[in-house]
Amino acid sequence: MRLPAPFVRFGEDFLPRLGKLRHVHLVRRERREGAGQAMLFGAGSEFRGFRPYRPGEDLRMFDWGLYARMQKPFVRIARRESSESWAVVVDTSASMGVGEAAGGGEVRLSSRRASSGGAVRRGKLQLAAELACGLCALGLVEGATIELVLSGGSDTEASSLVQERLVVRRASGLAGWMQRLEAVRAGGEGGLSRVLREPGRVRGAGAVFLVGDFLDVEPESVLRFRRRGQKLACIQLLAPHELVAPEGWEEGGVEWIDAEGGEELSMPLDRRVREAYDALLSRRLESMRSVCARHRIAYGVWP
Repeated sequence: MRLPAPFVRFGEDFLPRLGKLRHVHLVRRERREGAGQAMLFGAGSEFRGFRPYRPGEDLRMFDWGLYARMQKPFVRIARRESSESWAVVVDTSASMGVGEAAGGGEVRLSSRRASSGGAVRRGKLQLAAELACGLCALGLVEGATIELVLSGGSDTEASSLVQERLVVRRASGLAGWMQRLEAVRAGGEGGLSRVLREPGRVRGAGAVFLVGDFLDVEPESVLRFRRRGQKLACIQLLAPHELVAPEGWEEGGVEWIDAEGGEELSMPLDRRVREAYDALLSRRLESMRSVCARHRIAYGVWP
């Protein structure tokens, strides 16, 4: 009951934002294809249409039949087959229910507003849900089949990942994702590490997106997902006060609450403690960045 942002709520502006995202992606793809970077036909690609030929382009894409009929040069453009599969794994453990810290020198994580039916504060789980839907929208543009996998609950419970899967093959299925995500409440200690222990659950996907705070994940463990030909992206989300302790915290005490274990710790946050925390966090983020860079895994961290 102390989590400040344990829920997901999509606002009225969310679907228009997805529409803008889809439009930007389509425009950028058309620009790439217009610059002669379209995929050649062959295994793993399908016909999309034509565009005017530009000098210097690969003649294997040139459509001689269309040229004979219209006396104008065109090239064929293609995209990956619709059978490509993506997996979007979202951490829904209790640590994802943390949001922006309350103002003032003393911070207590509370869910009074959420439990009373008021506005839910924007937190890590909300952003993770929005990112998941954005990835779903982009995958549908690419003709992919997208699977949502939620990782949460308790490690002592029987694995429920199979029941938490939702597969989308067309735009109408996105509404099901949004409804499922709005029904989620951050809880339990079974974060991304739970999925990393069972990589076979999403091994068949051509692209895997891991979305969470990665607080329960050692950098080297993400390599369990690596396999030849698979694209892997790690999207790390941290609350603002997890990334940078706000100025002024040195003036008073802070009450820390473990979102997953429930333990409490009251202590002053002086400059020495703050600098030690910043150094520890920097080492952890740099370790994650280094592992991903060495193995060509896309990685980024955002508040």
